[in-house]
Amino acid sequence: GAAYSELEQNHAFITRVLSLEEERFSENFERGEEIILGMIEFRKRNEAKFLEIIQPLKSPTVEKHVIDQVLTTLQKIQTDTGISDHRKTGELDALQACLDIIKSYLTASQSTTSENYSDNFNALFLWPGKISGKEQFKLYDTYGFPPELTEEFARENGLLLDLHDFQLEMENHQTISRSKKSPFAPILSGKIFQYENLGILGTRFVGYNTLSQDSVVIGLLDNIEILTEATEGQEVEIILRETPFYAEGGGQTGDQGYIESTYGRLEVTSTHSPIPDLIVHRVNVLNGKIGLGDAVTAVVDRRLRTDAARNHTATHLVHAALREVLGSHVRQAGSLVAPERIRFDFTHIQAMTPKEIREVENLVNREIRENSTVSTRVLAYTEALHEGALAFFGDKYGEQVRVVEVGCSTDNQECFSKEVCGGTHLQHTGQMGLFLITSEGSIGSGIRRIEALTGLAAQNKIWEIREQAESLAKDLEVSPSELSEKVQSLVTNLNSDIRRISELERNLALKEAEGLISAVQKVDGITILAARIMTTPPETLRGIGDYLKLKLGSGVILLGSVFNNRPNLVAVVTSDLVE
Repeated sequence: GAAYSELEQNHAFITRVLSLEEERFSENFERGEEIILGMIEFRKRNEAKFLEIIQPLKSPTVEKHVIDQVLTTLQKIQTDTGISDHRKTGELDALQACLDIIKSYLTASQSTTSENYSDNFNALFLWPGKISGKEQFKLYDTYGFPPELTEEFARENGLLLDLHDFQLEMENHQTISRSKKSPFAPILSGKIFQYENLGILGTRFVGYNTLSQDSVVIGLLDNIEILTEATEGQEVEIILRETPFYAEGGGQTGDQGYIESTYGRLEVTSTHSPIPDLIVHRVNVLNGKIGLGDAVTAVVDRRLRTDAARNHTATHLVHAALREVLGSHVRQAGSLVAPERIRFDFTHIQAMTPKEIREVENLVNREIRENSTVSTRVLAYTEALHEGALAFFGDKYGEQVRVVEVGCSTDNQECFSKEVCGGTHLQHTGQMGLFLITSEGSIGSGIRRIEALTGLAAQNKIWEIREQAESLAKDLEVSPSELSEKVQSLVTNLNSDIRRISELERNLALKEAEGLISAVQKVDGITILAARIMTTPPETLRGIGDYLKLKLGSGVILLGSVFNNRPNLVAVVTSDLVE
């Protein structure tokens, strides 16, 4: 009813998305079923052989030649069972799980910790009847197969599941996923505890109001080591008491710039926030040195910050314009706000038409021409939502949030855009200069992606397109305004020529075929015609076969040709010779 008016308005969209999700689930289920059954079948087929070849590992001291023998035999199983065939992914995964367990056992056998040795020894001999946590996780993460269904298949086939190991795999994956939002991903997952153990309560961010700030070094790290000093040539992480550098977040890349003190100068290559309230600067020590407690001046690169702010404000305008043009079902599904470009993902089930793309561009550029005010307010989260501010599912918000408003009426009741956002923005939309969409496409079921440029980057792109058009027009000896008509004319003429050439080739081939009829042979009373035809497309070759079939009335015809360096064969048998 009226309480769910938005659901009613978007009924067609919701129905289509549900249909697409059902199709995707069906595909994932079939693929996952094939893989897990492959795992189970591999275990059953090789259980006896596996237990036999690992018997030597029962020895308390495992010698190298025994290890080599075991691994060689397992590799032979892979060859003998044809696991290299890409269709047997499940068997390949099962073998890999087996090898992983053996490696864990061998590592533990060299350890002085008997508990590790015993656990891995038991896992080794339980492998044929147990699906490991890694296998369960791969089914879920790589192939989209739900853990509940893995459990059901295991139960039906009398296999155990290592649920504890699966939970550990899930937790590890979540930690890595969080860290991948940072340029420090390769090392961040192992450093979270180290950041927490620094004992630093947080960094005060002052970058909304200034791009330069005097501060003090309160933390210094080099990969996994806490430092007291770094010297020229080192790449380290530095934490300041207060900073104007914006940390990567909300799709916006972190600030760059420099930090300098009496003793040295540092280049800031990126900024991130690995844990709440802590801002970490990745720096190269260009000269001199830097140490804990040093007084410094931190300066953000003004051009890069302005470009990033320009693009971040643009994403808000794009979001509002998309909702106006396509409908209120549109929701942001991810973004990249870099100084040089914009990438904006949103919910929508079909490709945008050229008209819709132009309408979105026009709406954004209209706001730019109007030089609308971009303002921010700090509100209670519930109050912000009550006022109509957009927030995004999956994001975490505190009790107080920053709301960015664009093009609002004097009473703030009506705004072109109103979103909860912690990023950096322009003061007026006119500072954006120009907005240009460069591409629109699908990145998944029900998710579209727009890529766009603003300001000087957009202007340069337009000049590039203009220069290409002028160069092409010059080559075709027309004016740029006549280019479209000229290209259409050329395409029409080209298609006509292609059809005419195809017809000529067919006629020549038929003429050649006429000469073949006299070369037929009789084998056991059956007419046989085998010949190679001149370079002929496959469809023409089939036509010649049908033509000869009619001419012969009864017989077997085998024709061959090479077209575009590929061999083609056509075999034709008349109906009277087919049982």
